[in-house]
Amino acid sequence: YLGKTGQCVVDETERGWYISLVERDVTKLARQELLQHRAKAEQREEGRLVKRLEAQRRHEASKPSGSTKTAEPTNLDRTALPLTVPLSLPTLDSTKPKSDKKSILPIKSV
Repeated sequence: YLGKTGQCVVDETERGWYISLVERDVTKLARQELLQHRAKAEQREEGRLVKRLEAQRRHEASKPSGSTKTAEPTNLDRTALPLTVPLSLPTLDSTKPKSDKKSILPIKSV
């Protein structure tokens, strides 16, 4: 019965019967399926990456070699730039809050 239902693996040999329990832990099976799914997804992504790289190589190889543009140096025109930069910093007195009330701290005697 256990062999037919898949709960055990039953082997009959000349020395006797051998019974092995088949562990079917639901969480363990779900984890194995998840790991297999991740491995397949990684393989698919790696295949896509390889295809993209090959397509880029073919595209670069198909371009004529004379079509590359090189950057040429130009002269910098400094006459259009302002010569002075206005800068204003707040003074220390302006950052303090102004209050008419005097703050008095209590003095504790020991």
